[in-house]
Amino acid sequence: MAGLPYTLIALLTLLAVGLAIAGKLLIRRISVNAHARRSADERYRQLRVRTETARAEAADESGSQTRDEFLTSASPEIHTPVRADG
Repeated sequence: MAGLPYTLIALLTLLAVGLAIAGKLLIRRISVNAHARRSADERYRQLRVRTETARAEAADESGSQTRDEFLTSASPEIHTPVRADG
């Protein structure tokens, strides 16, 4: 590089430094985006688990209520055995 003017050497040095900084910033941005995506995925998973749990609890409550209504209405038949006259 003996024949290059000092201004060109300075510009090339600044360009190299700028590219290095840009590369580090890009890596940082990719890292931050990946972390944000993992956080969003975790929040979505937690929401899905809560939703499925609520649905299961509602189904369980509905099933319990149906069972209780059936036992209440069918109670005399269930508790009175059918006797065979023989």
